Amino acid sequence: MDLKKIKAGDIFFTRNNSIISRAIRLVETGKFKQDVPSHCGIIESVCEVDGKIRIFTLESLFGGTVSGLLENYCRKGTHVWIKRTKGYFRTEQALLWAYKQRFVKYDALALLGIFIRAIMRKLGLEKFPMIKNYLNSKRRFYCSEYVGHYGKKGGVKYWKGDISFWTPYDIYRSKKLRSITHQKF
Repeated sequence: MDLKKIKAGDIFFTRNNSIISRAIRLVETGKFKQDVPSHCGIIESVCEVDGKIRIFTLESLFGGTVSGLLENYCRKGTHVWIKRTKGYFRTEQALLWAYKQRFVKYDALALLGIFIRAIMRKLGLEKFPMIKNYLNSKRRFYCSEYVGHYGKKGGVKYWKGDISFWTPYDIYRSKKLRSITHQKF
């Protein structure tokens, strides 16, 4: 992975072979073997420490919204994609908002709403605009919801519909993002 291409404000996506990753991909695509991401987060900063490039992240995990290191995803069987918002984006404003959200709890109940959306998608009912994720909390995030609000704070809506239904794959395939780099470990 060309670490020198990565900048603060970029969005990272990951996929691995864990049961959780497979379950997320199954709900999103209906297939276990899809090469799509199951997690996403924000690149907080890129700096050099003792001659080594360190990439710090902001992401919503089961323990809540936290800072971390991108290198934690660089293990065998993991894919990491980096994308950047096209055009004008208020990166500093969006990053400041994202940073202030650290320690916000994870929105596990909203995931049930996403599962319901997957069923509705299979039934052809997802196209109705009044459908909302009523299980979503306004004070908690899951990973792609956090990234969706980050984009909104920067002035870009990455996907269609209610942010509380977005998955990592929805944001990944946004036409408002361009690929920077991809690595399979």
